[in-house]
Amino acid sequence: MKKITNRILALAAGTIALSSILCSCGGKSLKLIHSTGPSNDNMYAGVMFSEKQGYTFGEKGVVLRTDDGGSTWTKGDHYSLAFQAAYIFDMNNLFLVGDGWLFAESTDGGKTCQHFPRFGGSGVLKGVNMKDTQTGWIWDKKVLGEYTKGAEDYKYLEKPAESKNIECALMLDAGKGFLYDDKGNLMYTENYGQTWVKNTTLFNDENAEYKTFVGDLHPTNVLDLTDGVIRLAAFEKKGLRTFRIKVYASTDNGKTFIEESVTPLAKEPKSITFNRSKQISVYYMDSTIDLFSIE
Repeated sequence: MKKITNRILALAAGTIALSSILCSCGGKSLKLIHSTGPSNDNMYAGVMFSEKQGYTFGEKGVVLRTDDGGSTWTKGDHYSLAFQAAYIFDMNNLFLVGDGWLFAESTDGGKTCQHFPRFGGSGVLKGVNMKDTQTGWIWDKKVLGEYTKGAEDYKYLEKPAESKNIECALMLDAGKGFLYDDKGNLMYTENYGQTWVKNTTLFNDENAEYKTFVGDLHPTNVLDLTDGVIRLAAFEKKGLRTFRIKVYASTDNGKTFIEESVTPLAKEPKSITFNRSKQISVYYMDSTIDLFSIE
């Protein structure tokens, strides 16, 4: 068992101190519970909410929905700009982000979308993670913002000075949560980014056989919180043809992480998404989706 211990840091705005121990415990794989048929080659991300129901999103803001496990796909709302990622709260409530600072919500299963005010970032929103249907975090590569329904504007968080680009983020509460960057650092704040604590560093061995996908426009590293367990899932690749998913889990608010599973993939993935049922959807280059169970 491999352990990496980081120094203990204290947040300037509180008395919380975090130490990080990363344990590697290989051998376990995610359980494949469903595979869909292809949706559309112009989709960028896809997520199954169950073995029957799911969505894909992509070019020109198209939303496709399936209610039969991916045998058929029905077109919903569309927009002139592309959707790059989404958070599926349930099969009626969707939150989508994409090109041109596009942030939208659907409350009718993707039939129509409400578009929110322009986000003050670099032009392409990369990810969204909702705490509930009222509030959540959205981000591009450089800017992280907090959305609250009914507010006139977003509340922007200061990005960690040592983080070049944002890979993914997880909101725990107002101004409080985690950010994972393209250097493999998992950062924590509880004061809207005024201070950040480096909780741990994952995938930082330059001589490692596998490399994590970082810097990609689509969600290839994702954070999730379900039943008190924080998880980080990431694609890894070896050469051009070997791919796998690694999932790390923490039950103590990110103080320690255990390598929960390592799962080989049969083909090249494009994006990865958690749903709220302890499942992971892998969207592939051929526009199919595999749904895996975490437990």
